[in-house]
Amino acid sequence: MTAVGASRMEHWLSLAEQLIFIESHEEYPEQEKEAGLLLKQYAESHGLQVTVQRVIGDRSNIIIEIDSQKEGPVFVFNGHLDTVPPGDMHNAFTPFCREGRLYGRGAVDMKGFIAVVMDLLVHLQENPAKFQGKIKAAWTIGEESYSPGMDSLAPHLKEADFLIVGEPTSLEIGIAHKGVTWIEAVFHGKSAHGSVPSEGQNAIYDAAAWIAEVEAVYQKELMQKTHKVLGEATVNIGQIQGGVRPVTVPESCQVLLERRLLPGETASSVLHELEQLTENVSSARMNLQIDIKEMDNFKGVPHGPLSTDSSNKYVVRLAEAVHTSVNKTPHIGGLPFWTDAALAQTHHPHLPAVVFGPGSIAQAHSSEEWIEIEQLSQCFDILLAFITQGGDAY
Repeated sequence: MTAVGASRMEHWLSLAEQLIFIESHEEYPEQEKEAGLLLKQYAESHGLQVTVQRVIGDRSNIIIEIDSQKEGPVFVFNGHLDTVPPGDMHNAFTPFCREGRLYGRGAVDMKGFIAVVMDLLVHLQENPAKFQGKIKAAWTIGEESYSPGMDSLAPHLKEADFLIVGEPTSLEIGIAHKGVTWIEAVFHGKSAHGSVPSEGQNAIYDAAAWIAEVEAVYQKELMQKTHKVLGEATVNIGQIQGGVRPVTVPESCQVLLERRLLPGETASSVLHELEQLTENVSSARMNLQIDIKEMDNFKGVPHGPLSTDSSNKYVVRLAEAVHTSVNKTPHIGGLPFWTDAALAQTHHPHLPAVVFGPGSIAQAHSSEEWIEIEQLSQCFDILLAFITQGGDAY
């Protein structure tokens, strides 16, 4: 372990264990309230400035700030207070350490990161001469369920120069990921007795013709849409529901699809593409009636893509901090999963944002969630080097 992170391990590890002990998922009545209160009390006990941003009922974002009183950049670190429910994880909220790992629900996603950053802020508050500008830690609610916390926080990020979202990336740097939208297509036919199908219009047949066009034409068109980091745009038909019984011509059929978005694409642009596809199908099928709309699965919160230039000076600075601290060159590239960094960029398109955190996404949401304690220590040192530009911050 490296010097500063290891020397402060008892502080951030203890806080991580306290956070894991507190349930903060959607099935728990208090949800994130108690975790937020713990962080508020922890910050205030160390003289840090705290703002409570109420979002939904008693559920609030917790924003903590330290100010060097010197001119410099504004760095924002973000993590979510909520976790997924325990599921089949045994003793999910009884944290323990074994063979260099911290176990518990939220250890990797992402209470370990939160604890490290909190202790880092305390360390820097005690050593204000070692950094310039402002540092903010913004702990948000509800990332695991449509991100109302970031949606409320994002409009207040106007002064931010750089955003780091601490989802687990194994300390690699994520500069891009796809967005996502879910689309509902409802086909309207005409019911009739199965013995005289010509008297009706079979909505399932109409849906089948449309799906065939999606597979044969639309999917190939999307293969021509590529991004240098993320590759191709994609579409997936994920669910079909229609009809009432074999003896009746179905008058309705619902098709649900997921579309992964590249930078520059939106839900509106996808709807336009599907409307054009529908026109092609209509020319071959009489009386085709279809309603297409974006589903409200994200409660109106846009889930667009993330895209930050790899040559951005703060991306380069973070990569240098990784190299300096752990003697490796981090991979700078795309991620397979969606994060709140994209939502922040939706509100502020010119905000450089990356995803960077300790631990592997493979352990997130799992029945045996854990994080390597060494990675937490390394994360502390990397972020310290990033903030101080490699200077000694003892």
